[in-house]
Amino acid sequence: MIVRNLFVVSLLVLGLIFSSALALSNPDSATLRGAAAQPQSQPQQSEERAPIVRATATAPWQFCTVGDITSEKVVNAVKGNTNCSAVVLLGDYYDKESKFVGGFKTPGVPLMAACGNHDDCDNVARNDNMAGGALNYGFRWKDTGFLILNTDESISSQKAKTELLMKRWQNNTGINHIVVAQHKAAITNPDAHHKESELKGYRSFFTEMQQKYPKFQVLLQGHNHNWMTCKPDSPKILVITDGTGGRKPYPLGSQFDDGCGKDTALTGSNHNGYTMVNLNGLSGKIIDYEHVDVGR
Repeated sequence: MIVRNLFVVSLLVLGLIFSSALALSNPDSATLRGAAAQPQSQPQQSEERAPIVRATATAPWQFCTVGDITSEKVVNAVKGNTNCSAVVLLGDYYDKESKFVGGFKTPGVPLMAACGNHDDCDNVARNDNMAGGALNYGFRWKDTGFLILNTDESISSQKAKTELLMKRWQNNTGINHIVVAQHKAAITNPDAHHKESELKGYRSFFTEMQQKYPKFQVLLQGHNHNWMTCKPDSPKILVITDGTGGRKPYPLGSQFDDGCGKDTALTGSNHNGYTMVNLNGLSGKIIDYEHVDVGR
């Protein structure tokens, strides 16, 4: 009996040694087992609002954005575009936040909304699908940090939180892009219906932030009821204005500077629609962007 027990113990010991050796010889398997035990998402910091669903970027992906929304056709077009991995709204829902913010909700797709000058900001925050209710907030989705600013507030009142998040994302190797979204225009052409001079201090602040945190690459804005892209030298970022959500269009004007695209800018109700931005989650580059017309 004693001999048999010793034999069984010996077999158990040999089995443990063999299992350990097998695990060491297949580190990928061991790593995968270890990763499976980890939580799927990290707790968000208090100044960040968390998407309902988190993901990690491994391939090119798209997000969709539009502002100044009164067209159900635009809402339905965005909801029907399965390539819209996230939706960012740029303000002015004209006291119909449940319809023109909440109406964009799609299971598994983060919906984040800036507040415009025609909005009830509390209702805006209640109708997107982010946790919390702050009007100045950040969130992470795939390889991108998105920062929402409230342009009815001074930039000085939002500076500390903005820089805190940009610095964190700049130092995060999992973040390739920083995108700022807001309602009023900080950078546009001189003949714009709403000129950038209406928004004091934002442009100079963005120049400072882009120099310190070069992952800041894109500014999204609405307020002007047309579509235009600008590529200024200072700050050296891509600026997309999309106010094509259904309101009466504004003329573009005849003067253009800051790399604003005179030949590619769009205005007119036949250009009601939204912008789709295509990002490369592997290289950290902006592949392309386009306006998608849905018409009247």
